[in-house]
Amino acid sequence: MAGPKVVNDLHKKVFQIYQNLRTAKISPTQAITTLETLEKQNNWQNKDIGLNIKLFKALGFYLSNQTEKSALECISGLEKIKESGYKNDTLHFKLLSDLGYYYNARFDFENALSCFDQGAVLLSKNPKIKSYLKEYTIAYFTNYSRLQREKGDPHKSILLLNEALTLTNTKETEYYKLFIFKALATNYFLIAEIEKAKLYYQQALKIAKKGEEKCEIELSLAQIYLKQNKAEEAKTQIINARKNLLKSAFKEAGAQFPALEMAIEAKWAKHYFIKNNKAECTTHCRNVIQISNAKFGNEKGPHVADAYMMLAKISTIKNAEVFFEKSIKSCFAGEKIEIQNLISVEKYIEILWEKAEYYFQTKHPKKDEAILSAVKAVNQIKSSLEEDDSKLYFLKAKSDFYEKAIVMISPENIAGIFKIMEYSKAALISDVLKKNQFKASTIAKDLIKKELLIKREINKYRLKLNNANSLAEKKTNEIKIREAQIALTNIQTEIRIKSPNYQKQVNTLDSVEISAIKNALKPDQAILSFYYSENKIGIMCIGKNYTNFRLLTNTPTIESKLKKLLKEINTNPGISEFDDKNIAKDLYRVFFDGFEKELKNIKQLVVIRDGLLQYLPFEVLVDQNGKFLIEKYEFQYGWSANIWKIDKNDDSPSHRSGLMAIAPFTSENASGKVADELKPLLASKKEVEQIGGDIFLEKKAKKDLFFKNYQNYDIIHFATHAQLNDTDPNLSFIAFYPDEKESKLFTQELFDLNFDKTQLVVLSACEGGYGYNQKGEGLMSLARAFAYAGCPSVISTLWKANDETSAFIAANIHKYLKKGYNKAKAVQQAKLDLLHNEDFGQYDHPYFWSNFILIGNDKPIDINLFENFKKEIFWILAFLIAIALRWYYISRKSKK
Repeated sequence: MAGPKVVNDLHKKVFQIYQNLRTAKISPTQAITTLETLEKQNNWQNKDIGLNIKLFKALGFYLSNQTEKSALECISGLEKIKESGYKNDTLHFKLLSDLGYYYNARFDFENALSCFDQGAVLLSKNPKIKSYLKEYTIAYFTNYSRLQREKGDPHKSILLLNEALTLTNTKETEYYKLFIFKALATNYFLIAEIEKAKLYYQQALKIAKKGEEKCEIELSLAQIYLKQNKAEEAKTQIINARKNLLKSAFKEAGAQFPALEMAIEAKWAKHYFIKNNKAECTTHCRNVIQISNAKFGNEKGPHVADAYMMLAKISTIKNAEVFFEKSIKSCFAGEKIEIQNLISVEKYIEILWEKAEYYFQTKHPKKDEAILSAVKAVNQIKSSLEEDDSKLYFLKAKSDFYEKAIVMISPENIAGIFKIMEYSKAALISDVLKKNQFKASTIAKDLIKKELLIKREINKYRLKLNNANSLAEKKTNEIKIREAQIALTNIQTEIRIKSPNYQKQVNTLDSVEISAIKNALKPDQAILSFYYSENKIGIMCIGKNYTNFRLLTNTPTIESKLKKLLKEINTNPGISEFDDKNIAKDLYRVFFDGFEKELKNIKQLVVIRDGLLQYLPFEVLVDQNGKFLIEKYEFQYGWSANIWKIDKNDDSPSHRSGLMAIAPFTSENASGKVADELKPLLASKKEVEQIGGDIFLEKKAKKDLFFKNYQNYDIIHFATHAQLNDTDPNLSFIAFYPDEKESKLFTQELFDLNFDKTQLVVLSACEGGYGYNQKGEGLMSLARAFAYAGCPSVISTLWKANDETSAFIAANIHKYLKKGYNKAKAVQQAKLDLLHNEDFGQYDHPYFWSNFILIGNDKPIDINLFENFKKEIFWILAFLIAIALRWYYISRKSKK
């Protein structure tokens, strides 16, 4: 057994070698050889020394470009901890962090993620590691963020980097800002915030000391210029990068930097590609591939993918197909083309789109296949991301791809066009509904509950942040949000570890086929699905036995007419006539021209809106006979055809009964306590009394009482105010009775509630169907929030109209629902009642009646007879009992 002096001397020698290696005073080979000698001398007598030797040898192998051996050293150390039961959280964390980094460097992202996940578990169990190992923890978060970025989640990557930044608050950790700034810059470059990316790269360049560090930053700046097709500016940066790499002390000491060598060659190749110098471009592309084979033994990674992509674009069409396939394969670790094996999500998507555009330009026979592969990949990667913010981030960056795809795909490929249109709509709601199909059976209930509670925490602090009155209060809530987001990441990590099949199931999510939609339609139903952008309008008409598609150019005339009509129907006209019937007729011709034959015998239209059309109730369009379409069709609006199909198939019975009617502002009492815009809704009391059910007025209509009771009802009717926030949709709210507690139910709070057993929510006297348009998702409205929370149907108003007419329509909707009408028919008939009612003759303008729309499924309400007709049933039973008693009395009397 070695004595204390021997151990102490050995400890000093091991760490001296490490310091010499870090400062390039000895070569990696020398370090490895000496450490192996010391390892034999220690022979695991002191486990701390043994584990540190493993860490330092791993670094030596990495610097000599033997990353596989680096990983094996770390694995050996972790196995020793496991077999001996030795507990040292700091060394355990170091080994996991370094192993994750080495797996990352080898593009083995699945194993890298496993290491970072285990590291997250250690950090959550022993938070003191952060203070003991600041430098390591910074490196851990930075490397973890890189993995998230490569997986296509720059939002989570930035979150992790900001967490790392909080640890750079000492002189010893100041230098680590270099790596954080570089990583932040890369993320901002990926999401097209170029100026912010440049700023962070410049800040990193000021901190950088080593030649290889400066080289990497110069290459990143070159990449920005190449992306902007500024070949000469990029050339200057590439030359500087090469000079800095040659000055590296590590290179002089024998370390190798093949990844940087490849990057330099790749940038030269792109430079010459832009300059249209095919010979030089080819030479540098070949150099990239040669370095990868020689140094890494494979053809993997974004630089190789770039090289093959450029070779494809400067080759013959026959060779291009081969090169594109090689380019795609180089984006995956190993041979399996599976999403979890992706090396770089961004590069993969870029190559798929380059291939699709090249095939389109060259009229390749596999053009449509390439286009659909690219769109499908975007959808799959979006579904694989864990958080909604990440998905929205991703969709915003990729939204232009859908228009490219619709324009490029063959017009006769109806099934393909349908998929593209579906991929571009309501991505988050679709994911949630599909994931819920297997989430409960795959993930432990306690983890689902923890995840939900942390999401509620995040929402709580976001609300506090928006209401903060001081910078200190704002800063406190920002810290709380970040801490909660890290906690959420840890829970999601635990879910991945304990439920490995869940993510694999998520990766299989795809859009429904058009044939399934047609089969689900009734003979008198049709779907009109729209794609709407500044340049193009795509319209697909789907019936039981037909499909038809039209692609129009969106002219300034169409756009201006649509905006004029929207303004007209949103503005209170007083007693004025509807002035825009001709515009409504013109737009009818634009959107319905060519579909008259298909729609001849249709009674109900399911409209899947998009873009600016999401603000339009189609009922106000005027047909060739001069009639509003409300007189011709029942209208049902959908988030997407896919979601419509899911909702239609949902036959789960309700186990509750009754209606909850909420009206907080029936008099001046409540309104006087809140902002001026929340005025009394004097007709709302009459409205809810006509509707019936359990009525919650004034003080009974409080937010906390709603939370306690909402899950006990099939129908929830809000006769109250709602306010939309266009800047931040999460701050839109429904107003309850104001008291000393919080009285606003915000959109982001709705996401965390459960309405999957609710049959219908009605948002009356507000603008719950209105909201901010998020590309790839749709209107971020209150109605969408209820759908996200599981409610299959929402009847909502698009704008605040007349109090009295809104109450009339709302009451009549419920009247027809009680009669067993389907929801779309109930809404249509309630509107027609208003139009045909002589008492409301002055309210025939669409402003007064077209704001009510049905979004979601059309099923009749599963009526509980006793709840809806308990008064009638009581009197009928009383009458029958009276007759029975009378008969009994008469029969007894006659027997006497």
